Amino acid sequence: MTRLLRTTGLAGHVLVCLAAVWAVVLATSHVTYSPLRRAMIVMAAVLAVVSLLGRLTAPVADSVAARAIRGLGFVLAGLAVWGVVVEFWFDGDPSQLNPAIVERAGTGIPMGTAVFAIYFVAFLVWTRRGSTLQPRTLVESSAVAFGAVAVWALAVVALPPANVGLAFLFIVGAVVAAAAMARRHEASGTAVLQAALVTTVVGTQTLISVADVMFHLGPDRWLPYAGPGPIGPEAQLAQNRVEAIDPYVGLLVLGALAVVGLVVTVLLSRALARAEPAGEGAPA
Repeated sequence: MTRLLRTTGLAGHVLVCLAAVWAVVLATSHVTYSPLRRAMIVMAAVLAVVSLLGRLTAPVADSVAARAIRGLGFVLAGLAVWGVVVEFWFDGDPSQLNPAIVERAGTGIPMGTAVFAIYFVAFLVWTRRGSTLQPRTLVESSAVAFGAVAVWALAVVALPPANVGLAFLFIVGAVVAAAAMARRHEASGTAVLQAALVTTVVGTQTLISVADVMFHLGPDRWLPYAGPGPIGPEAQLAQNRVEAIDPYVGLLVLGALAVVGLVVTVLLSRALARAEPAGEGAPA
């Protein structure tokens, strides 16, 4: 019975991944510049493959916290693809091939694919069976990160236009708060560091996803000025909307660095935990 449930779950996972990639294929059917469309489809396919490999090689731990955080990783990966595709869904096919479109197809989207794949792998590593990350750390650090993102979003609504400096400020504040909470629980230095890194990763990717939604679907007054370019107010607003997320790339890179640090500490902690019993049984 257990094997049947696993097989059924895996089959359902494969079908969902295929449906997600096919949805991107359909959503990008109006994009006439084939390298751009191909880059978006590849992005969806890569993240789908990462999710399947995670299921096969890194089964989720038996805790509600691990399952919830892994589910968050899936949602954020989906929003990453949505953020790339929706830009051309709302704005339509580029009226002319320009350097910005060529750059997005050849560099921007492929780099984004690599970064978001790294984020996704991190969520799979933290939440796998045998991970040394405690459920309390996952829950508290993620909650602090969500709080920081919510405050930033409220600040954008109350004090538009959006300011990337505020985003960095709120993330830093959340990291300090998460580390202080871990220290209050008398956690080890490694656990405090992991709490800070979890907050950084969850906060940065969640903020990028929320910003993408707000800048594409929100009113024009939320949009930062992207600099002179097009002639006419409508064209200027379109440019502002398209380029509003660009200043947040630095935040995304910060989170990616935190991903690397967190994955390394989790894997090292796991290796040390495995080595301890052997060390304890060794002769003096």
